Amino acid sequence: MTKHALNLSEIAWSRQHGDISIIGTWFGDELRPCLVLVPSYRKRSGFRPAVVLIDDAWRWSPELGTPGYVMDQAPKIVANLGFDVTPQQCARVANLIADHIGDLLTIPPKPAAREIVADAFMTDQDGNQRHFEIADHA
Repeated sequence: MTKHALNLSEIAWSRQHGDISIIGTWFGDELRPCLVLVPSYRKRSGFRPAVVLIDDAWRWSPELGTPGYVMDQAPKIVANLGFDVTPQQCARVANLIADHIGDLLTIPPKPAAREIVADAFMTDQDGNQRHFEIADHA
C-alpha cells in the first residue's frame, strides 16, 4: 500500500479565493501543519499542489520574511498551479500565503486515527434500539 505525504481528504480547513483555494492540513510522516495551494477549478492532473510547511511559514511573513525567497518561490508556485506567471499572479500568491500564516499557526495536531473495535446496541424500555461504535485511538 502506498503511503502519501499529503492527503487532501483529511483537512483542518479550506478557503477559496477565486480560482485559488488554500487548504490547511498535515504533511509527511511527522504530520506537520501546512498550507496547500490548489486551483479551485482545474482537474487533478493539470497541476501540482504547492505546500508551505509550518517550518517555512516565517519566510512568507511581510514582517520577518525573506523577500528573495518569496521572489524565487512565488513564480514556481504559480507555474505549478497551471497559471500564467505574471508579476500580478506572483504577488497574489505571496499575499495569499502571508494572509493565511495565522490560520496555519492555529492548525491543531492531526487527530489520532480511530479503529472501530466493537459495536454496541442499547435497547430502552420501549424497545427503541440505538447503535454505538466503540473506537480505539491508534
